[in-house]
Amino acid sequence: MKSRAFTLIELLVYLTLFSFFTLLSFGFLNEINIKVFLSIKKNEKIVRTNIALDLLRRDLMCASSNIHDWDQSYWGQQELIFRKKVLNKNGEKESRCISWKIIKGNLTRIDGEYDFVTRKWVKRNFSKVGGDFEKLTFNLHCDKQSRLVDRVDFELLDGELIPVAQQNTIRLRNGLV
Repeated sequence: MKSRAFTLIELLVYLTLFSFFTLLSFGFLNEINIKVFLSIKKNEKIVRTNIALDLLRRDLMCASSNIHDWDQSYWGQQELIFRKKVLNKNGEKESRCISWKIIKGNLTRIDGEYDFVTRKWVKRNFSKVGGDFEKLTFNLHCDKQSRLVDRVDFELLDGELIPVAQQNTIRLRNGLV
């Protein structure tokens, strides 16, 4: 029985080919890993944005429809301050003032006590809701006769100035709050 062994040159050629294909496959796997990572990051941002928009919509839907419970003229369209009714720990109704605005690229919700006469916050808490936003604008629509806020339009733009909200008109439940 005659067995033939590999020569040194054959062994080097096989090892070189094996190394070449191994490096190619690692490069391919690395590219897939990067794309999966970026996709996950993008999905996380979409989820965080949807949560922020849901909270913004809920706040606006629970807002008072009385025009005196809104303050937009002082700050312009970049910030909107409004009063909404909430239940406290004892189950009793109380008023809270809410504001939404962009602070250093972060969508921020401000919750507390606001004096609508002096147009100053008495007490407030800041909550960073989402990041990488450029602009948030509000537009109030009022019923001229009853002086009630009928609806609020808003537009939220991300870092690339692309609108992120599909449904951006909130109708208030006039007379219910």
